[in-house]
Order: sequence, then C-alpha cells, then structure tokens
Amino acid sequence: MKIGGRGVPEIRGASICLTWYNGGEQYPSGPSGNRGTGFPVTGSVDPKQYKGEENQMLRAVIFDFDGLILDTETAGYRTFAEMFAAYDAQLPLDLWARAIGSSDHHDEIYDHLEAAAGHKLDRETLERERREKKISLIAREKALPGVRSVLEQAGELGWKIGLASSSDRAWVEGHLEKLGLRHYFSCLCNREDVERTKPDPALYLQAAKCLGVDPSEAVALEDSPNGALAAKRAGMRCIIVPNRVTRSLSFGEVDLRLSSLEELNLREWAQTCPVREEQR
Repeated sequence: MKIGGRGVPEIRGASICLTWYNGGEQYPSGPSGNRGTGFPVTGSVDPKQYKGEENQMLRAVIFDFDGLILDTETAGYRTFAEMFAAYDAQLPLDLWARAIGSSDHHDEIYDHLEAAAGHKLDRETLERERREKKISLIAREKALPGVRSVLEQAGELGWKIGLASSSDRAWVEGHLEKLGLRHYFSCLCNREDVERTKPDPALYLQAAKCLGVDPSEAVALEDSPNGALAAKRAGMRCIIVPNRVTRSLSFGEVDLRLSSLEELNLREWAQTCPVREEQR
C-alpha cells in the first residue's frame, strides 16, 4: 500500500516487533506473564481501586479516535514522511509505529529528523506547517465505515459510551462535532487528563472511572498496537480494527480482530464473550 506521494516510502506487508515503554521500563511486545492487569500507571488513576469488585456483564464501550473513528493517521504519516523526504531521508516505520496512538513520541521523530538533516530545526514552525497540511488533507474525510452503527448498537444495548484518545480535547471534540457524533459520548478522556498517554493504561482507566464502570465491564475499540496494549493493561477486553497504516504492524494479545467496524455485532459478540475468572 502506498500512502505518501513522491519521495514518501511505501508501507507494505512488513511485520514489526515493537518495543513498548512504560514508566522507564521497556518490554518487547508488552510485558510477559501478565498483559491484562497489574501494570504500573503513571497517570492520575490507580488501577488497584478496581480490584475486588465482581461484574457479570459488559456495560460499556470505549472508542479510540484517530484511525478508528476518523482516518487521520494516513494524513499523519504522509505529512511526516514528506517532511523527511525534504531532507533526503526516510521516516523509519518502526519509529512511526511507536508514535501511532500516542502523543509521547513526536519529539523522538524530530530528533531523528534533525540527525538526518545534520543540524537543528525550527520544530515549532515545522510542526505548525505539518499540522496545517494534515488538517487540509483530512478536511473531507468522513467517519469510517461502521462507526455510527456500533455507536447505535451500544445505545440500544444500554451500554455507556466513552472515548480515550492520546490527542488533545480540541482536536477530538471539534472533529466529533463536525462528524455529528459528539452526542453519543458520555465521557471524553484526552491527553490533558493524564500524565502519560497510550500505551500507558491511564487514559482507559480514566475513561472507565468517568463512565462509572469497572475496566473489566468495558470493551475498547482500537486501531493501533499502542492503544490495544493500553486497553489490555487497563484490564479491558479489546477489539482491534487496524487501518491502512497499522494493519501491517504486530499486535499483542487482543480479543477480536476485524477488517472494519461494519463487521461488528456487539450483542452477538458480547453473548459469546467468556466470563473472566475475576467476574465469577
């Protein structure tokens, strides 16, 4: 699949083993032995507060935003890749993969760009210009297929609906309003609400707290490995719907993988979802 234009590398069927970072520790493809709960949280929510509660059913769905509700990630990759191409360099796919679904790695991208350029760059100006171009590229984008259907299904089931995004609130809320989807969401949790974004679980724990549910009662909908790892660290079930940018990346433990949200029947999936040991 070719995402960028001239001088922009293509993303093809490569499978990447990612290294995740959390609180100064690093794990290849997530910590071994316990990928669901018990991970350190550097945000404002303590996962221990949820222990000891018994829940018999799913009661909430929590959406990611970028790449799941709206395809902003194709434009994001393209604008960064074109920036690198201007300096006769390529944006490494593994570096971009670490940034997808997280806001904690943009400085690392610019560090790499400066190393390729051989001198310091005006990062503030470059980022402003890149963001403006990204906004223009996604201006005509519509909600991805199946998004509205799943939102309506959740409402029919009586589930609470939240959102956990590593992007800032103005970005997310502005696009939701434009797409006519804002009214579906009871809670929006964004990078302003936590100290660390995905793959740290703080955003998902904060969203569960906001919705008034135990993390084990919620299912997260994600498109990126960073987001999926954050959801599993929070103790949630996770359904992934990789997009054009993320479908070639390696995901860790998830509960279901789909090609499109159009394929998801929440009621049927919930009925076949096994009850966890801690919910018995």
